[in-house]
Amino acid sequence: MRIKIILTKIKNNVPAKIVSIRADAAFLKKLDAYGIRPGINIKKKMTLPGKGPVIITVSNTEIAIGYVTAEKILVEANGNEYSTNRKS
Repeated sequence: MRIKIILTKIKNNVPAKIVSIRADAAFLKKLDAYGIRPGINIKKKMTLPGKGPVIITVSNTEIAIGYVTAEKILVEANGNEYSTNRKS
């Protein structure tokens, strides 16, 4: 079963599809320059400790995004890929 969940809440090494991003037009444009936009498939590689950056793979490129930014990204992933561990 596919569920919609905030990017920071899925496990490491999980593929997902970006559903939406809560941000203003200027910030959406900045993310778009990195290939981060709704409809794109990504993979969450890891979150660095202490609410550090979230490392994602977009089109075979690893990108570090801030934890607060990652919390604004809603993704669709398999239901069993949800993590209650904040360090995921």
